[in-house]
Amino acid sequence: MSTLIELTEANFDSVINMKGICVVRFWAPWCGPCRAVAPTFSQLSNDMKENATFGEVNIDDFQNIAVKYSIRSIPTTLVMY
Repeated sequence: MSTLIELTEANFDSVINMKGICVVRFWAPWCGPCRAVAPTFSQLSNDMKENATFGEVNIDDFQNIAVKYSIRSIPTTLVMY
């Protein structure tokens, strides 16, 4: 079972402002490299669920978040604390 949070414009700020580290993956369904790293990112979210919050932003659905964080290529992973 994955512990990833699907980040949207409605929940993004509240999730990244949670206490501790938040790891955010920016991706899109059509992106081959994004699909390639997805299982590793999911496993990492399970392995580190006690130490960090993990979330994903689909840039096709939430372009405003990608623009806000100057995401110019995917996959991109940000670590926020």
